[in-house]
Amino acid sequence: MDNYTLIRQNRRTISMRLDKDGNISVFAPLRLATAQIDRFVSDHARWISRKRAEIAARGAVPPIRAREGETVPLLGRYYTVRHWEKRTVRIEGAEIFLPSAAPSDALIRFYRRRLKDVVLPLIARYAAAMGVAPQRVSVGSARTRWGACSGKDALTFSFRLALCEPFAVEYVVVHELCHIRHKNHSAAFWNMVGQYFPAYKDAKKYLKQKSCLMEIL
Repeated sequence: MDNYTLIRQNRRTISMRLDKDGNISVFAPLRLATAQIDRFVSDHARWISRKRAEIAARGAVPPIRAREGETVPLLGRYYTVRHWEKRTVRIEGAEIFLPSAAPSDALIRFYRRRLKDVVLPLIARYAAAMGVAPQRVSVGSARTRWGACSGKDALTFSFRLALCEPFAVEYVVVHELCHIRHKNHSAAFWNMVGQYFPAYKDAKKYLKQKSCLMEIL
């Protein structure tokens, strides 16, 4: 059985979490027997192995540093980084020119702008078709989700979505717009997603595989 860190809390259920290094933390009720906790961990051995494999796969993807000659993704294409003395970001062919003073910061700002340029027309198109109206649209820095819809119908997208294929961006837009109508992941919600984006299962699978992109920049 795997070693784990036990954290007892005033709770009724038992749960488990793996950190970014694959270490296990178990959260258990105050009076739950240790033998039951051990059995819980053993029963989840396959889940632990799968999660650790996912963590190892993410670790195999090098972080983006925006160094000269590095290759960076943008909406399904890859560009070679070139540094220059200008303060602007420019794409020429298969190269992206970044300010040499702070290339990573400039790249993040560029991702934010480019993603917003892509999602706004998609939102306008799908919102009109669905008969919904987001109250606000913004691009943030979330690492745990690609997009979100607040209780007040404000949509937020992680700039890291710009590192993904365009079809995945389109899916996330549809997903969050559907949350304006359905504030859950009920069957009705997924039916609506499927109505406007039939290939949503492929997009979900793709984004799960690309979860490593949340960690590299």
